[in-house]
Amino acid sequence: FQLSFVAVAALLVWYRPVASWFRTRSRAVNLLCGTTVVGLVASVATAPLVACAFGRVPLLGVALNVPLAVSAHVVVLVSALWMLFPWPPLAALAGPLLEWSVSVQNRLVESCASVGWASPEVRLPAEWTVVIYGVLVVATAAVGRRNPDGDFRSGE
Repeated sequence: FQLSFVAVAALLVWYRPVASWFRTRSRAVNLLCGTTVVGLVASVATAPLVACAFGRVPLLGVALNVPLAVSAHVVVLVSALWMLFPWPPLAALAGPLLEWSVSVQNRLVESCASVGWASPEVRLPAEWTVVIYGVLVVATAAVGRRNPDGDFRSGE
């Protein structure tokens, strides 16, 4: 519950301003940047709690978000199409595509898990976790007060 709460709260507060830093005229680039920003904001926001609870901080998780999100979308879309249209010839396409997408996910996760620095050990005491979140809340409130439109970019 705590990880979900922190991640969702951070996304509600920080997604829009951080995503605005990467906004382009390309919808495809914006989609990829948005996916990356979701992972980045959630990872940074939950890192102190993860370090406190599990004694590790997953560094490569943000880098994996885009390819895993694309692969997961393929799995969900193909599965949904197959459930809506269970036509046997479609299975000849759906089966290999689903198998390929899931194998890509598994290979990515396995290869990153084998990297020694992918998830370094970081033991954060509960007191420091509370202090870090307190500083983040105060800093967010201060920046938000300076820019009531929710855009954290300075000078614009």
